[in-house]
Amino acid sequence: MASTFRIPLAAAALALTLAASPALAQEEGGEELPSEGWWIVLAARATDGESAPFDPAFDAHVRTCGVDPFGDFSAKFEGFSPGVVVVVHMVPFPTKAAAAPMLEAARRCVPDAYLKWGRYAGE
Repeated sequence: MASTFRIPLAAAALALTLAASPALAQEEGGEELPSEGWWIVLAARATDGESAPFDPAFDAHVRTCGVDPFGDFSAKFEGFSPGVVVVVHMVPFPTKAAAAPMLEAARRCVPDAYLKWGRYAGE
């Protein structure tokens, strides 16, 4: 697994301080996806703020565990600390219990994957 763009998850310091509010929706291939809930965080990568580094080997690796990776600037996730690109499972889960099976699958490929509550603002 290539790790050129990965930094330790702990170093990303993705602290969440969200207020309760209704979930937003994003469009993906014509279908609305939830954008608020429990995200499975797989990685955090350094960025210059201009471009989101893409690590195809990492993404291919986590797909072997059944995880659908999605990366974007942390500033687009309400409450996440800015300055990194986070890689999460494509869709958040409404509860920790609902996320548990996918988190277990993700940890087969990324042992330090974890859950974080958040809201994705998108573009």
